[in-house]
Amino acid sequence: QERVQGTHATGNLLSSLVFDRYQMSTPAYREMSRMVEMKMSVCRQTLINWYSKIADKLNNLIPAMKDEALQPGANVNVDETWCRYQTRYGRKKHYMWCLANKAAKVVIFFYDEGKRNRNVLREFLGDAKIKSLQSDGYNVYLYLDNELDDIEHLCCMAHVRAKFQYALEQGLDERASFYLEIIEWLYRQERRYKELGLSSEEIRQARNSDETNRVIAELREKLNHHLYFDQQPKGDLFQKALNYMHTFWKQLFRYRDDGDYTIDNSL
Repeated sequence: QERVQGTHATGNLLSSLVFDRYQMSTPAYREMSRMVEMKMSVCRQTLINWYSKIADKLNNLIPAMKDEALQPGANVNVDETWCRYQTRYGRKKHYMWCLANKAAKVVIFFYDEGKRNRNVLREFLGDAKIKSLQSDGYNVYLYLDNELDDIEHLCCMAHVRAKFQYALEQGLDERASFYLEIIEWLYRQERRYKELGLSSEEIRQARNSDETNRVIAELREKLNHHLYFDQQPKGDLFQKALNYMHTFWKQLFRYRDDGDYTIDNSL
């Protein structure tokens, strides 16, 4: 590789240095010692200057990636997860966000002082004219339904599947098996559409076939039964899974509205 302008280092070396510094919390003196072993002599101030150069490059790269990922009419997937972040006061629990545009093959991880509130997503999206956003049921995303009517909000089927899996394996409630079987049937249909090479419109039609409508109606009937009529005791995990599916029913099955939508956030 060619060296990055303003430094004597290649892009590979700089990315390695950034990872060591901000992910592994490697202090500068230790980095200098490691580089000496590699027959490289770099002083601490030079390392700091290189970090600054990297920041300049990233500041130019991130807006370009956002333009690509949030282009008008795009379908994007978003999720967030907690991580331990090194601060001067020790390691604390903060949050990292991930946004993916599968069609454009762009994935962006963003971090806003470890926050997980609505403003992080609102500021990141800005005035983007995307078509849809798919997420889990975290209440921050509900502002898409309440405030951004021009963006379709979808929920990820893999999240509700996981809740029923927990209800079966940890809660030992066999009633969860029915939901897992229906969800697996829906996934089999998605795999079949890909194998057949169906167009977006053909996928939309297949997702709304008489057979699919019948299966989803059966699912809704069973959900209502377990929520309102079943007198058998329910464990917390099974109840949580039922409530989740009921609350986000429309968002979970909104993927049927468009053949370009996906059933979940998985790549």
